[in-house]
Amino acid sequence: MERIMGRADTPVRRVLNYAASHFLAHLPIVYVLTVVSMNADGNTVVRGLFVGDDDECFHRAAELSFKVNFELVPKPMRKAVVYLDPQEFHSTWLGNKAVYRTRMGLRTAAN
Repeated sequence: MERIMGRADTPVRRVLNYAASHFLAHLPIVYVLTVVSMNADGNTVVRGLFVGDDDECFHRAAELSFKVNFELVPKPMRKAVVYLDPQEFHSTWLGNKAVYRTRMGLRTAAN
């Protein structure tokens, strides 16, 4: 998961793009993407709305999402405590999201 989360160019995205261009090109598909993040008050707000019929729509949304939803750490973390907010994580499966994010910080900073 850590190899693809937060990245726009992934093997999964390449398969989806290939399928769209080779099997769905005859359809009038329009992509509508929203980018959301928390504001200073802790409320979720829309940061961007992207509408288009090509890859640029996705890449522009991904670029903004990276800017507003990622916090890069300047040096490796040796230990981390993961808090699962019960308002956001209602199951163990969803709780894994917090673990993935923490592992990304440990791995990313260490590399």
